[in-house]
Amino acid sequence: MTRINTMVVPLMVLIATAMVGIVQSASLPSSNDWTNLNYMKQFDLTGSTSHTITTITIKSSTPSYASDTTIPYYFLLSSTDANHLSWTRLTLKPALDSPLASNSDYKGGLRPVLDLIPLGPIDNDPTTHIYSADIPVNVLGTDATTTLTLETTLNHITQPLPKTVKQTQPQLLLWSGDSTIRSPYSTNSGRIKVKCASPKIISFSPSDATKSGSIVTFGPFSNLPAYIPGSTNVPIGKVHFQTDTPQATIVSLERIAEISHWGDAVSITDRILLRNTDWKRFHFEISFFFS
Repeated sequence: MTRINTMVVPLMVLIATAMVGIVQSASLPSSNDWTNLNYMKQFDLTGSTSHTITTITIKSSTPSYASDTTIPYYFLLSSTDANHLSWTRLTLKPALDSPLASNSDYKGGLRPVLDLIPLGPIDNDPTTHIYSADIPVNVLGTDATTTLTLETTLNHITQPLPKTVKQTQPQLLLWSGDSTIRSPYSTNSGRIKVKCASPKIISFSPSDATKSGSIVTFGPFSNLPAYIPGSTNVPIGKVHFQTDTPQATIVSLERIAEISHWGDAVSITDRILLRNTDWKRFHFEISFFFS
């Protein structure tokens, strides 16, 4: 029997390895290339990891390109989100009257997946990271529009506040992030939503945000200018909320595979060190009853 240790690596190293790349500073593109007709971003803070879904309807100002070419589109993320990024997927929905939608597969709702390329922080603006994607011209409709959906997974973007609680006290988390749209293009309309683990929201800011159940909404926004490093102010939003579930983190994971050449079988053993890495409990009470 052959025994192979296929994976012995801490989770943080695993994530770092997956995200490693040559990161350099980059310049902002021309803000005239695209217009964000509608920009909707939602943070989902209900689990041990956080997720975002950003849906953007975009319009090209140069739709006369040949149908077999691409036009670059750029995304901006705050340095906080970029540094906690662990997974991304970018898809687009071809316009119904686009050349690509004439294909029956795409006309039926199939969405192409695009590469999202990290370009690093913007020149002279370490608070903003830029990412690029090539948009095929043949997905644009006669009005030069299409819809992008960017999904991300973020690790540890919420912090326990307070960090130490008694056994009888609730577990509270604090989220901090952009409360307005950060984009190199002008935006006609948009919103940012933060979905918490429960409707028990202690506080949120800025004060013009609204709360409905477990969701805090920043916006709606209209006619926002393109982001300009050094001159555009991106206000920070905060949401302080209660969660009743532990924030589990895989500290280390070991997988051992045993291959039996005689029995024609494979045995897999996983050893996982799982830890609640947020709150620290104190003030244990033990009661004794005697009769």
